[in-house]
Amino acid sequence: MAGTYERPRRLVGRLGIAGWMLFDWAAQPFFTVITTFIFGPYLVSRLIENHDEAQAAWSYTLTISGIVIALLSPSWVRSPTPPGRASHGSAFLP
Repeated sequence: MAGTYERPRRLVGRLGIAGWMLFDWAAQPFFTVITTFIFGPYLVSRLIENHDEAQAAWSYTLTISGIVIALLSPSWVRSPTPPGRASHGSAFLP
């Protein structure tokens, strides 16, 4: 039928999804630690001689990127939804 949405077959079982969730849960702190405590101070020390100004610049960069992600994420979520169905995030967009 034209215009109807058929649910795709499940390609990954529940065990595969659970395994991915556990991997993501275990790996995410590594990236947080590297970004926060290793990369940030290294970049700050190489960016500007005055460490206070460099730390402020790093903080502003992270703040602006977080705001941009928060504002654009509803439109990113909206694109993979099936035709004819609205996602929850698309309520804020035209």
